[in-house]
Amino acid sequence: NVRGLGGQQKRRDVLHFLKNMHFDVIMLQDTHLTNNKIPFFDSLWHGKAYHSCFSHNSRGTSILINAALQHEVLFEFISEGGNYVIIGCRIGADTYVLGSIYGPNKDEPEFYGKIDELLGGVECDHVILGGDFNLVMDYEKDCFGYVRENNANARKKLIDVCNKHKLVD
Repeated sequence: NVRGLGGQQKRRDVLHFLKNMHFDVIMLQDTHLTNNKIPFFDSLWHGKAYHSCFSHNSRGTSILINAALQHEVLFEFISEGGNYVIIGCRIGADTYVLGSIYGPNKDEPEFYGKIDELLGGVECDHVILGGDFNLVMDYEKDCFGYVRENNANARKKLIDVCNKHKLVD
C-alpha cells in the first residue's frame, strides 16, 4: 500500500526503490493514479505495467512486471473502481493468475464474490493474489486486544473464496 503515487517525486522515489529490488512481479495498492498519470508512471518503470485507476486521491492498483521476465498476457480484468487489476499470463510452461487487490473499507462481501466469480472463470496452474484487503483473516493472531471484529461478512466471504480456490494466507 503506497498511499498515493500521484506526486512526481514520490513516483520517482518508489519506482527507483522497486527497480533496485530486482523483483519479477510487484503489486501496488492505493496508488491514486489517474489515466493521465499512467504514461509518466510507465515511462519510469521500463517494464510492463497493468493498472486500475480511480481518482487522484483514492484507490488504484497496479501490477508491475520486470522487463526481464518473459510473459504472455492471456487476459486482463480491471476494476473501474480502482479496486483490482487481475491478469492471466503464461510464464515459461506455467499459467498464472496475478491479482493486485485493494479491498473496500466497508463490510462488502459482494466485492469478494466478484473476485470469486472472476477466478472461477479461468483455468491456470497458479493463483497469486496480493494486496490490502482491508480486513484481517485471523483475528486470534493479528488482532490481540481489539474491541470488535471489522468487516466480518467480507472476511467470511474471502475465507470461502480462499477455500474454494485453494488459496492460503
